[in-house]
Amino acid sequence: MQAFEVTNESSYYYYAHNGVLTLALTMRLTLDHTIDHQAMQQALTRAAHTYPQFSSRLAYVDGRWWYVPNELDVVLYAAQDNSCSLGGPDTNHYLYRVWAEGNSVGIVASHGMGDGHCLTDFMRTLLFYYAVERGLVDEDSAPEGIFLEGQVEVPAFDPYLRYANTEQAPIGTPDIGPIFAPSVAYSEDAGDFSCHVDLIELPTAQLRDLAKRVQARISPLVMALEARAIAQAWDTAGASLIGPITYDMRPYFETGMMDNFSSWALAVLPGQVLAADLATQCAVIAQAMEQQLNVEAMRVQMGRSIANTAAERGKSLDELFSSTERHMEEARYTRKYLSLYVSNVGALRLPEPLAQMLVSAECYLPSFSSPINLTMMGTPSTVRISITRTFDDDGISRAMLAQLQEQGIDARLELRGRQLFPRMGREAVLELERI
Repeated sequence: MQAFEVTNESSYYYYAHNGVLTLALTMRLTLDHTIDHQAMQQALTRAAHTYPQFSSRLAYVDGRWWYVPNELDVVLYAAQDNSCSLGGPDTNHYLYRVWAEGNSVGIVASHGMGDGHCLTDFMRTLLFYYAVERGLVDEDSAPEGIFLEGQVEVPAFDPYLRYANTEQAPIGTPDIGPIFAPSVAYSEDAGDFSCHVDLIELPTAQLRDLAKRVQARISPLVMALEARAIAQAWDTAGASLIGPITYDMRPYFETGMMDNFSSWALAVLPGQVLAADLATQCAVIAQAMEQQLNVEAMRVQMGRSIANTAAERGKSLDELFSSTERHMEEARYTRKYLSLYVSNVGALRLPEPLAQMLVSAECYLPSFSSPINLTMMGTPSTVRISITRTFDDDGISRAMLAQLQEQGIDARLELRGRQLFPRMGREAVLELERI
């Protein structure tokens, strides 16, 4: 495999989200049996060779990020270890780490490698090769949607450069009317970059039934429930923000394998809407999404992303890995008007007999740039909603649980407490004069 340059959007995660601010994306799958470690190791080796960035290490060349081939083994570890250094010697310089423990297999990766959809594709491939190694499926029977070795090409273009609208004026202070930020104490302001992880689990069928009753898609429904929970947990009087809203942009482009086209949204319901019923609230949010989700809005966002990335290029590694406070200032500003991120990774759909092995799936990442980060991932039987926060008050998670239960959903809440997240340090980067 030849070296290839990291795309614009992914580059920014390495420029701005390193060290203690690393956005380490975690995904964990629970299977219906104790995992065969040897078979999973063989499957991991093959899955890593399927995706170019998963068989590479990160390099810095003349102010720009590159992926270069990594000849070291990809190791399947026996347990999760959030103290590991992504890209460091303890991961053989890979920017991710996979472990299998009991009946769970998990991965933690720098967000620069891809978003939740990208990790989902990787885990599908991993499970397929695992089933091959166990003799459950024939290798030639890989169904559509599962990528195998030789099927994922090194990206030949940067979608942001091709599609971005770079003629827009630089973004300034947003004029978005009354906004809301919870009055909480963020631990990272005191130097503690750990994060609470709360998990709500509920039956998939019940969530779908509720969506049918209120005639809404899942994403607007969960956004509405979360907005109601925010109003229950905190005083949002006078707030009237619905947006900005972004969604999965892959359908607009030729490939979705390499880039961070994340599906995220936020909403704070105005008082008049908050007083309405759930169906009306879902309809208002859905209408806002329809108005804002258009090609030109995506192109403008990409143009701003290019500008942000360009502002970081050319800096030394010392500058990049010592800019935590500067990026913290940006985060403090941003979370004044970003109340929550809602990311719907979606259902992990698998063909038989792989689907029979899967019991549950979850995905989450730190909430350093917004008060709350909510990530939703499901299987045919269960949906897991993770809520991460760096403040101690668990009222928002309990309020979200109450909102679900009020709608007749058998939801349960697990408070996992504070967790460290793996970090990407300077040792993760191979500094080169040329490729």
